[in-house]
Amino acid sequence: MQITVEPTPNSLAKKFVIKGADAQLFGAYDNLRVNYQNILNPIGMNRSSTNALVECPLANEIFNTGAFSALFVQNNDEISITIGLKSDETHLWDAYAEALSDIIEAYLEIDEPIFTDGFTPPESQQAYHKRVVDYFRQEHGKDSVPKIYPVLKAIEHMGTIVAMDGGSLKFKSMDMANGEVFVEMTGACSGCSLTGNTLGNMQENLAKTFGIDVKITNVADTDAPITKYSQFAI
Repeated sequence: MQITVEPTPNSLAKKFVIKGADAQLFGAYDNLRVNYQNILNPIGMNRSSTNALVECPLANEIFNTGAFSALFVQNNDEISITIGLKSDETHLWDAYAEALSDIIEAYLEIDEPIFTDGFTPPESQQAYHKRVVDYFRQEHGKDSVPKIYPVLKAIEHMGTIVAMDGGSLKFKSMDMANGEVFVEMTGACSGCSLTGNTLGNMQENLAKTFGIDVKITNVADTDAPITKYSQFAI
C-alpha cells in the first residue's frame, strides 16, 4: 500500500491518495463522496462527527486527535481522503501529514472496512439532480426546467474538477425571486479562498453558453441557517 500526500488549492486541506488498498474496504460503493465534519470545529455542513462515530471509525479516529475539523472520503477514479485543519497552523502540515499517513495505513492494514454496517451511502449526484429537476417541473412548471437544468450540468462539470483536489460541490436551493443559486462546498473547498473564483467561473460560463444570468452563492458565506436551504426553491 502506498499513501501519497498531495496539496490542494486550500492551504488548510491535504489530500491523501491511497494506492494498493483492497477495494473491498469500501464495500460495494463506487463513485462515492462522503463528507464528515468535527462538530466541535465545523467548517462545513457535512455529516457530523456523530455520524462518523457510527459510520466511519477511521474518521472518528482522526477527529479524536483534536487537530482536524473535516474529512472527505471519495472512491471514484482513485481512493482518497481529504483532511482539513481546524486552525491556520499550516506550518505544522509536514508533521501532521506524516502522522495522518501512519494512522490511515495502520487502519487499512488490519483490513477494517472504511464504513460500518450503519453507513447509508449518500444519494448519487445523478439521482439527486433528477429529483431537483422533477421538483421544479412539478412546483414551478415546465418552463423552469430550461433554466435549472444548465445550472445542474454546470455544477456536475465543476464538481468533477474540484473533486480532483478533494473538493465537493452540491446544489442546495434557488431563490426564485432573484435567480440566486445556493450551493454547498465541502471537502477541500471548505474555507478555501478560491471558492469565489470557482463560482464566478460557473456564472460566467452559464451566461456565455446558455444566456442564463444567475448569482451562485456558497451557503457557508450566508448568515442564514441551513434550514433555509432545505427546499430546492425558496
